[in-house]
Amino acid sequence: MKMDFLANIGAAPVSYAPVQNAARLCTSMYHVPVARARVRGVLTNTVPTGPYRGAGRPEMIYAIERLMDIYAREQGIDRIELRRRNLIPVDALPYSGTTGLSIDSGEFEKNMDMVMELADWQGFDKRCEKAESAGRLRGIGLANFMEIPVGFPHETADLTVTGNGRVELTVGTQSMGMGHETVFAQVLADRLGVPFDSVDLLTGDTDLTGMGGGAHSDRSMRLVGTLMVNAAASLVARATALAARVLGVAEEEVSFLDGGFHGGQTGHIGLFEIAALLEAGDVPGHEAAKLTVREAIHDRLPAFPNGCACSEVEVDPETGEVDLVRHALIHDAGLEINPMIVEGQGHGGIAQGIGQAMCEDFVYEESGAQILSGSFMDYCVPRAGDLPSFDLGSNPTAAASNPLGVKGGGEGGTTPALGAFFNALHDALAPLGTEEVPMPATSARVWELIERARARR
Repeated sequence: MKMDFLANIGAAPVSYAPVQNAARLCTSMYHVPVARARVRGVLTNTVPTGPYRGAGRPEMIYAIERLMDIYAREQGIDRIELRRRNLIPVDALPYSGTTGLSIDSGEFEKNMDMVMELADWQGFDKRCEKAESAGRLRGIGLANFMEIPVGFPHETADLTVTGNGRVELTVGTQSMGMGHETVFAQVLADRLGVPFDSVDLLTGDTDLTGMGGGAHSDRSMRLVGTLMVNAAASLVARATALAARVLGVAEEEVSFLDGGFHGGQTGHIGLFEIAALLEAGDVPGHEAAKLTVREAIHDRLPAFPNGCACSEVEVDPETGEVDLVRHALIHDAGLEINPMIVEGQGHGGIAQGIGQAMCEDFVYEESGAQILSGSFMDYCVPRAGDLPSFDLGSNPTAAASNPLGVKGGGEGGTTPALGAFFNALHDALAPLGTEEVPMPATSARVWELIERARARR
């Protein structure tokens, strides 16, 4: 693998994460014994650029997966077989890559097999014939993908149990619709043996929160999840010592189960009861206080979400209009706390990725840096009617970096969407011999390339 990556940073740097990710991810989940990556950022007179959902990973996966299809076609090799030959096998994990990555888990070939079944790859020929009879071109393509999320490595969590039956979690990272208030409560309810609806999440107030890194790079469940596990263990340990005082037994005689402490022959007291007694100053040897602990983390906890996506498109050769008719995704987000939320993240991510592939375009005037698509009147985003119903599945394997085994589900829909879509589009246009389609694949661009191909015949 030899790569030379040139990135437009804009007039001022905001973040180099997309550029850095391109260098680290240039071999993806393939066995590449030798790699050379040159990455350069260029300051220009355009607006500053920053990370978007995926932060350079969708573009890198797009390049790799397009090259896979191009090489397979040029060499007369089946494009799926080419990938099988080069994917990192399960028995090679953990795998130390040439770009410095140490990939701990994943079933990459199985992901590809699963998405082909989900997308009915074997039945494509019949669908293609039906499209041809209607005067349309149909294509199918897939893209394997891996992510390398890390993000800001610092986070704190305060965990408090109150005497009125509430569990309060205060963290610095905030939700933008990812369901933190649900998944965080699930973890704590499980670890503390308390009702799910007794957990309150407190965020967004700097008078309450300690250090926080925000929600980005699939970091929330990896870092906050680790903090919750550690904080719950610390809180139970503290409450165990208090329960021993209340029950009048040795601390080693106290056990914690289902939200309560058991000691001696018949002694029992609940977690909330312990908190109430501590608040009232009724625990022998202890002044009145809250039952609370603080945990902090200063580690990136790297993980490698991965999977495979498959797109199927139809093209009207007379107008260049491209319709996405099917899209399937198999995602390994690690062990899933809430599968429904992971699936929802996949749907939103796919829509963003397909939007970039099909229609989203940041346009400047040719003579300078005046933005011509600076509002949603001019900047095209996909509507619900532009997209089919997506088919999603999962193949979770546990991450080794954190106690919950999570990897991250926020960017898995976006990362492979570009590669899968454009591989499908070029499969549809292959009979015409068109040139490489630039992104976004608007109908005007596709029609122009079709007309050029026809003129050369």
